[in-house]
Amino acid sequence: MFKIGYRTLKTALGTALAIYLAQLLHLQNFASAGIITILCIQITQKRSLQASWARFAACLLAIVFSYVFFGLIGYYPFAIGILLVLFIPTTVVLRINEGIVTSSV
Repeated sequence: MFKIGYRTLKTALGTALAIYLAQLLHLQNFASAGIITILCIQITQKRSLQASWARFAACLLAIVFSYVFFGLIGYYPFAIGILLVLFIPTTVVLRINEGIVTSSV
C-alpha cells in the first residue's frame, strides 16, 4: 500500500487550480500553468515561493531579452543562441537561475 503525502496533495490541488484560473482568464496554453505549478512546488512553502519568484522574475527578464534580440536580429535560430549566451549569465548574477528552463521554453 502507498501513502499520499502532503506535497503530492498540494501539487495536485495547485496544478488543478492553476489550470482552472488560466482557463478563466481565457489563456490559450492553460496547461502550461499546471506544468509551471508542478515545477514550482517544493518541499517547503518558503522554497516554493522562492522558486515561484525566481521563475517569475526570469520570465520578465526573458520577455525583455526576447523583445530586444528578436526585434534586432529577427526570428532565427542563432538569435535564440545569442539570447541564451547573455540571458543565462544574467539570471545567475541576479540569483534567479531557477527560472532559466521555464523562461527559455
